[in-house]
Amino acid sequence: MLGFTKIEGLQKPKYPLATLWVLGISTLIILLAILDSFLLHRSEVSSVISPLQRHDFQSCEMSYAYPMFFEIDRQKPESTLSKKYRLYLYREGNLDDPNRLYGIPALFIPGQAGSHKQIRSLASETTQLFHSSQAEQNLDFFTVGFNEELSALDGQTLLDQAEYTNKAIKLILSLYNSHSKPPTSVLIIGHSMGGIVARSSFMLPSYTPSSISTVITLATPHISAPLLLDSKIYKVYKKMVQFWIDRQSTLLEHVTLISIAGGSLDNIVNSDTTNIEDFIPETHGLTTYTTSIPGVWTSTDHMAILWCNQLIRVLASTLLQVVSVKDNLEKRMAIFRQNLVDGEHSERFSHKKQGVAKTCSKYFSLDNSEEKALFVIAYSDQKQPKTHNNSVWDIIWSGLMLDVSSAQPLHAFPYLKNSLFAFDIQVISIKGSNDPVFPPMMKQASNQHEVKFYRDLREGVSDRITFHQSIGVNASGLLLEFFTDSQSLTVQIRIDWYGTLGRCVLRYGILVLHFFRVIACTVLCTQLYSYVQSKNNKRFEPINFAILQCLSGPFLQLAHLILISGAFQCTLLSYIDNEISRKIYPALLIGTDEWVMVGLVLFFFGLSVGFTVIIWSTIFVITSTLAYCCNLLPSIKSTLSLQQQMVLFVAVTIGASKIVPPSVIIVGYILLWLFLTTVAKSDLNIYYYRQTWLLFLISILPRHAPQVIVYVKNLLVGWTTITSASSQEALTIAFLVSLTTIGRTPTIFEQKRIAMPILYLFNVIILYQILFGFAHPFILSHLE
Repeated sequence: MLGFTKIEGLQKPKYPLATLWVLGISTLIILLAILDSFLLHRSEVSSVISPLQRHDFQSCEMSYAYPMFFEIDRQKPESTLSKKYRLYLYREGNLDDPNRLYGIPALFIPGQAGSHKQIRSLASETTQLFHSSQAEQNLDFFTVGFNEELSALDGQTLLDQAEYTNKAIKLILSLYNSHSKPPTSVLIIGHSMGGIVARSSFMLPSYTPSSISTVITLATPHISAPLLLDSKIYKVYKKMVQFWIDRQSTLLEHVTLISIAGGSLDNIVNSDTTNIEDFIPETHGLTTYTTSIPGVWTSTDHMAILWCNQLIRVLASTLLQVVSVKDNLEKRMAIFRQNLVDGEHSERFSHKKQGVAKTCSKYFSLDNSEEKALFVIAYSDQKQPKTHNNSVWDIIWSGLMLDVSSAQPLHAFPYLKNSLFAFDIQVISIKGSNDPVFPPMMKQASNQHEVKFYRDLREGVSDRITFHQSIGVNASGLLLEFFTDSQSLTVQIRIDWYGTLGRCVLRYGILVLHFFRVIACTVLCTQLYSYVQSKNNKRFEPINFAILQCLSGPFLQLAHLILISGAFQCTLLSYIDNEISRKIYPALLIGTDEWVMVGLVLFFFGLSVGFTVIIWSTIFVITSTLAYCCNLLPSIKSTLSLQQQMVLFVAVTIGASKIVPPSVIIVGYILLWLFLTTVAKSDLNIYYYRQTWLLFLISILPRHAPQVIVYVKNLLVGWTTITSASSQEALTIAFLVSLTTIGRTPTIFEQKRIAMPILYLFNVIILYQILFGFAHPFILSHLE
């Protein structure tokens, strides 16, 4: 099976350290290039692709407010969480009376590490618009303070916030009991993970039916968590998606869900994950992007979506219109479509059954001194797009040349559906009028959700094309529309590799950690198997030698497995239409049927091998430094027997589980093993054995370190409530207790009846993680 490669007897590489150094440095350079593209978007690097490239930039205007927040402390939500969280009422400067409620409540839910004060831009603009217009009703903006908790990293924190939200809604509605017509529902605005908190609140027993009418989410990852490191986050998403599908015709029948994404400039949440069409019918919700909203037309980053004045003005106007129609679902959706979606309009015209209202104006003078005067003729002509059946592979190998003219402005690319890739579109030449009324312009559309405009196209200048779509959606591909003044353009489309590297981070960056865990487990299996099969002179080899031997053994087998499973997914599953294939298809590998993505998986697997070398080098430096420090201290030997140590560790673990969360215990054991590895440097066999296990333990650390951070933040606000361990956490703790007691030395693996079952178990884990671990990383949680 996988990982069963015996190291002893194999020819050692001639230059093992040099090979690892080259592998590690190459990986580091690639990782730095990816981060550079992701964070900096430097055009001078893109100039390798094009002499001068333009890409998305934020053109938001600043919003200003005069905020006042009043804590609702006379009455508090009936929940123990009231000791941890707070509920506030927003009031705008001298315009609002803090002792008066207008009658329409709205509740803001902040996201990851967010503040209750982030509502001030939208609340201020809405209040000022109400006082300066003839709107029928204003809104009372309430907001919850979650102490800037890390809700994206800890599932229990997310559920606590959802529970408190339900209690806060009950309290908010009770404040209107003295009104003649008290409201029965609340409008929710959620930013980032705040949108997931709002959606999760529907699933809890504390939810009051019909208490939420509309949910507007800003940059919320509806499809998957930004970082899937916690099993409870995984289960929340899994249950929530199914809940919203099953209850759409009952509990959620009158609920509207609107998802607004910032687009390519959002470096926190992948805008591909904001699409809600998989579980919300178009009669109850929509997805849009800030680039598509009339009057906004700009991308926003993750925080700017809360204060971008162009967007805030549109949202404020939309909210005042929505509250005027109250509980009418159809009218609410009509307002949202008209205000938030490009080209949508609800009015009917006499000459056509359904018209699209668009306005465009240009003022210019006509010179009537000449004999032949220009006469402007208004006309309307609908053109069918010219279809280009080029795939991503075609663009990669040879690029694509387009001939654009006023007679053929529309160009469709049905096979360019993968939003991972960034494209460089360059105007090679412009022919026609030397003095056009307006410079050429291009409109980009994808999936009927995202629209972008590229103005002032110039010869020799290129633009970076990026778009978004969720995996598994039947996308219509990319559509480009050119607007010219009787001019013809020659346009070239190529892959922008620098831009594509940066887009890998949000969508598939977690693959590096995922494959690192697989590689560390494979190295461990190889070392253990070699030790078990050795008859004489049993010993563990250095990790660097084990990694090099795995390159031609287990790692090559895993690469073949990726190719075979990718071929199975791209060919067989694409032609099988049954329940089994629909369940396997999105879970296998990374859930796509494009061959080019199989190459991407192999690329990340190779990158993870180099990443493992970097981690091993770091471990080597840390253990060597600590070993030097320990040699300066007097040695301490334990007088306890093995059985006594086991009893002591079990007792301490059970006691600690009452006062700290399971992840703190797991991280504590990993640090203990680091210490045990350090003090064993005098015995190389035990040192290499413990170092191999340490590499594996480090690979599972990213799953538990975030919960330690969450626990520390909770302690700082005086919250000490501890949740029970999940089945996977309990097994991990039991395994660590056994490892740090009876497994301190490799002698236990001299017995095949103990070693072989462990090796088979690890091989099953490796196979599962390779095939299904990206979509379902938590085996036990997936089976629950």
